[in-house]
Amino acid sequence: MSDNLSEDWKQISREALKSAIRKLNRISLGRWSLIKDNEVSPTHVQEDYESVCVYFEVKHGKDKINFALFFKCQDVKILSQCFVGYSFFTHGKMRKVEEFLISEIANILLNSMINVLCNKLKIRLIPSVPEVTQMDKKLALEIIREDMPENREKFLVSSRLGIDCEGEKIFCEVLSSMPADILKLLKISC
Repeated sequence: MSDNLSEDWKQISREALKSAIRKLNRISLGRWSLIKDNEVSPTHVQEDYESVCVYFEVKHGKDKINFALFFKCQDVKILSQCFVGYSFFTHGKMRKVEEFLISEIANILLNSMINVLCNKLKIRLIPSVPEVTQMDKKLALEIIREDMPENREKFLVSSRLGIDCEGEKIFCEVLSSMPADILKLLKISC
């Protein structure tokens, strides 16, 4: 993967995250801000952890762009404190209310990414309903990359995003499986 892809994707990620942070600050009880030096790389961060993964896709003709957003399970209480004003989910299996909260935060982050892509491509992309799962990141990635045939031939682009929630620093990873045709439309070389 070329350096251009990383640099261009870094710009898309920054623009999307700035938009998402503005929206989160409008609707949340807490204050959100960006941690500097968000990382963008052609491969995901190798660290494995118990994750909450939100997965969905958008279609453009026959092409699909697939997105997966990962938070550490231990950070859900920080996210909930910042978003709704109180903490929940300290351990164990998430309840539906926690899944809904994570789905909403991920929707804001990923829809911001989709909006930036739409503006750059001058097209309309509509996301599927997000699916939320709680499992080790390594297992989730294996399912997304190996067990889902539509992702096998795509370019994987990863963004590690740092967010400050009321003084608590957390990170999330956004993995995007991009078809070569979409990268060409974005004028990004592979």
